[in-house]
Amino acid sequence: MWTSLTLAAALTFTPAQAGGLRLTNDRLTYGTLGPTRTDNKFLPGDVFSMTVDIEGLKVLSDGKVSYSLGFQVTDVKGKLIYGEDPRDLETVLHLGGTKVPASPFVVLPPDMAAGTYEFKLTVRDRTANASQTLARKFEVLPRGFGLVALQVSNGNIQAPPLGVVGQELFLNFAVVGFERDTVKKQPDVLIEMAILDDQKKPTMDKPITGKFGGEVSQNVVAVPTYFLLKLSRAGNFTIQLRATDQVSKKTSSLSIPLRVLE
Repeated sequence: MWTSLTLAAALTFTPAQAGGLRLTNDRLTYGTLGPTRTDNKFLPGDVFSMTVDIEGLKVLSDGKVSYSLGFQVTDVKGKLIYGEDPRDLETVLHLGGTKVPASPFVVLPPDMAAGTYEFKLTVRDRTANASQTLARKFEVLPRGFGLVALQVSNGNIQAPPLGVVGQELFLNFAVVGFERDTVKKQPDVLIEMAILDDQKKPTMDKPITGKFGGEVSQNVVAVPTYFLLKLSRAGNFTIQLRATDQVSKKTSSLSIPLRVLE
């Protein structure tokens, strides 16, 4: 089953710019407000997440902008796989400027066929009656073991990998593609989180670990989990996640940056 597109908009400090409607600074990310993703390859069950700046919107005297967002996902032959009609949105640019960042994302079904796909975003300035489109190709890999749907949150709200000393963040993710033993028909997955400082040295003698197995229903193909991050000192860090399927002996790892301010 496809999960509907969610479009999150945030205000910026960017001063007003001329030149009409433009879509700029597009990048794939790990979740809304998350760090930039370094590749465009996804496992089934992962989340295609993008951040893009909508620039040059026509601003009314009260600071309001009106625009619409819609998207399509097509396969390599151009066949429509999934899409949503344009959704009308409004916001007020309290800080000025003509730019609104948007973060569309789509949860890829766990049974999605491997292959090349295209995500096409359409944005229309409803006040100026101007439209722009942006297309990004991405690849869905064959089903396999891996870490997916990585995102940072502050409670129930998605957040960037950025915080202040004394704050707590959550690192949320899921494990897919695990195998089950031949006797109990249960998975056995070890998960580890290590954190490196700006000198690439571990901040702890041993990684934080967790595992799951035992009572995972036969119809479950993805197990969501999380690690708590307590931000005890300022600095630039790297979070390293690693999962080991102790049935198949396969491993998967992900790394993201973390910045902590005083």
